[in-house]
Amino acid sequence: MKAGKWLLGIVGVIVIVAAVLIFGVLGNLDGIVKQLVEKVGSDVTKVEVTLDSASIKLKDGRGELKGLTLGNPSGFNSDYLFDLKNIVLDIDPASLTKPVYVINEIKVDGARLIAEQKGGTTNLQALLKGMKSGSKKPEAADKSKDEKPQASGTDVKLAVQRMTLENSAVTLITEQWGERQISMPMIALKQLGSASHGLSPEQLTDEIVSQLTRQVEKRVAQELKKLAEEKLKEKAKEKLGGGLLDKLGG
Repeated sequence: MKAGKWLLGIVGVIVIVAAVLIFGVLGNLDGIVKQLVEKVGSDVTKVEVTLDSASIKLKDGRGELKGLTLGNPSGFNSDYLFDLKNIVLDIDPASLTKPVYVINEIKVDGARLIAEQKGGTTNLQALLKGMKSGSKKPEAADKSKDEKPQASGTDVKLAVQRMTLENSAVTLITEQWGERQISMPMIALKQLGSASHGLSPEQLTDEIVSQLTRQVEKRVAQELKKLAEEKLKEKAKEKLGGGLLDKLGG
């Protein structure tokens, strides 16, 4: 009987310690998420990533990140590259007991982007180049179902079903034409990882930043082409004369 009581006592102590540890971690979950976002983001993008605050409510399946900022690659002068004011996460609570944590949707509202051109390159291109040179290519999100996800630096696996950016404002800074505002349509990314084959935080960060940067870079390239064409037309008008150009239909 005494041995049984001692055993029960030891088990009781272990349960109490485990409960304290679990509630201690959950109580500081917001701080842990903030540190993880800043560390993983900085490691993957090779620029400074900062986050003002994180608020995670697992029971409600909701998370909110405020003031997520990606700094500029070396050699560029603007204050930042991406400044994401408000990010809302719709988390699937049922997935938190499974190998892959599923985020149903990430909504980014009011993102501020600064695309800076210097010489023959932009800060967007420099960011992608730095990411490619400093890390291995992430696992593709659409791997065969027969394959098992490879282990990475952490056991956490994530999947994002949908991510949207709305009301984004892009500022283009060029050496030749100065500063201009560019309209940016809504951006939607889908199926970043899956419930059966999740991505590590590093892989997910790489995938999101790469896709967003490429889409913004495409829009910036369109604007630069438009500016170049307008400049050529102005020079043609000066050379041929406005009246003659109008007769020729431009």
